[in-house]
Amino acid sequence: MFTARIRLTGILGVVGATALLVAGCGGSSGSAARPTTKARMEIVAPTPNAVTGPDFIVKVDVLGGRVVRQTTGKLTSTEGHVHLTLDDTPYVMSFSKEQDFHNVAPGQHSLQAEFVAKDHAPFTNRPRAFVSFNVQG
Repeated sequence: MFTARIRLTGILGVVGATALLVAGCGGSSGSAARPTTKARMEIVAPTPNAVTGPDFIVKVDVLGGRVVRQTTGKLTSTEGHVHLTLDDTPYVMSFSKEQDFHNVAPGQHSLQAEFVAKDHAPFTNRPRAFVSFNVQG
């Protein structure tokens, strides 16, 4: 019985932490309407099928949007941040159009860049760009 209570408590803790993480990252479907943007994401570097070393710079462009450091204030359809995801794992939140990546393992990788509102939650239409590239060992 004691072991079952520990397992249940552990499971509830994981479920609670997951719920907080999802709510904090925009997974919540709160009552406030999310803005829509006309901005488009573009990954400038690395280019499709490029070969890089383990350290490289990701360069993005936000067409019709502006990357800002501000995280508070009224949400607009043109201001936000860039979230970068490497191999389906969130890698970094960027306040600029360039981001250093270090010690990336050799092999084929996929990169996603998403322009998100300045509160870090996604726009309704989720402007994203994707690229596949290779890291040489």
